[in-house]
Amino acid sequence: GLVSLPDFDPNHVQDPDQKRYFNQVTSGLYELGSTFKIFTTGMTLDAGLAALDDIYDATDPIRVSRFWIRDYHPERRPLSVTEIFLHSSNIGSAKMAMQVGARGQREFLSRLGMFERLPIELPGAMVPPVPQPWGDAKTMTVAYGHGIAVSPLHLATGVASLVNGGRRVYPTILQRLADDDGLGERVISEATSLNLRRLLRLAVTSKDGTGSRADVPGYSVGGKTGTANKAAGGRYAKNAKLSSFVGIFPAEAPRYLVFVVLDEPQGRPETYNYATGGWTAAPAVGAVISRIAPILGVRPRFDDDPLQLAAMRGVE
Repeated sequence: GLVSLPDFDPNHVQDPDQKRYFNQVTSGLYELGSTFKIFTTGMTLDAGLAALDDIYDATDPIRVSRFWIRDYHPERRPLSVTEIFLHSSNIGSAKMAMQVGARGQREFLSRLGMFERLPIELPGAMVPPVPQPWGDAKTMTVAYGHGIAVSPLHLATGVASLVNGGRRVYPTILQRLADDDGLGERVISEATSLNLRRLLRLAVTSKDGTGSRADVPGYSVGGKTGTANKAAGGRYAKNAKLSSFVGIFPAEAPRYLVFVVLDEPQGRPETYNYATGGWTAAPAVGAVISRIAPILGVRPRFDDDPLQLAAMRGVE
């Protein structure tokens, strides 16, 4: 299912608010921030260029022309791939992407369908533009979801393709036949997919993770936060954000994905005035999962978390 707000009332088709007739899920193109680190981590691991315990130096910001790549909550130390993911390090993600390179990054995202019209049975589905030029600076910013605009549907299907064992997902609103799993070609290995699921689960359960507010006891939620300054007129607005969280459950064998994007959320006293994905979108995803999981027949489990135990033992 999908929802785009503000919605419209078919009994009042003369409503002058055109935003009500725009499907932001399929037609809106947005820079979705750190949710893109799922792609960056997946492509680097799958290329064999890094393992989860490999170290990248995130001590200092990276200067790119007139700009600096910084971390929102800087650790100012070397970080492992796991720590880069949990702390959502822009610096570490940029350095990982540079190992893959511009061509490899572009080809990886292309395999996930990021630059094509997705075959969903709805009008108005957009084709995201390929960023041009795509050099080192673009490679580093795309690594953490800036400088590239895709629809929420593109992001959701891309993540689904990486966590389901590594096969391409083609979205549909039609009920599939019993013998049709809806999966296409392989995009990453099963081993890489397992590692991503472990990281997504740790991002919710670890004290260092940014997604703890999405956790729902018994349902093994995994996920990743995203916070991006909105682009307007060739500049990034300082106080206007898109905050998001993409969640999967149950993380050890995902059956469902929930993606929430909030346009310009406002910090409140209960969020300590933060408006980031971890404080706004993550709780929304948790609330959705807590409501829909029983309806979908997903039974809660309160025994040991298999993915968390495996992650603590280390990845094979």
